[in-house]
Amino acid sequence: MGSLWSQFSTPNPMFTEDDVAPQDSKVFRITGGYSGIGFELAKMLYRKKGRVYIAGRSDQKGQQGIKDIQHSASAEAFKPKEAKLHVLWNNVGVCQPPVGSASKQVIELQLATNCLGPFLFIRYQLLDHAH
Repeated sequence: MGSLWSQFSTPNPMFTEDDVAPQDSKVFRITGGYSGIGFELAKMLYRKKGRVYIAGRSDQKGQQGIKDIQHSASAEAFKPKEAKLHVLWNNVGVCQPPVGSASKQVIELQLATNCLGPFLFIRYQLLDHAH
């Protein structure tokens, strides 16, 4: 009964902002950082003086996220501002999109978002910072 009951009430978090050490001089990229867990993580790191950049599929949600945590959501804005990237959180993802959903490149949406997107995003970051 205990595990069933826990599904009806949200437990207290085991990891909170108090558990995060100061992040001065650390740079973070978080995909899907404008909502859910990614957004909460971005807020925590920003409050601890980390330099946080968010990215995602929705420009409108990204703009709102930018307003909320005071940073840019695009790779283009990130690259000229930072020489290093300490942490990249690939938090974005989709599960069970509508049948037939596809990316702008006409790739099945779940594959494009969960696999191809993070791969290309990392490759783009690494290639740019390698020079």
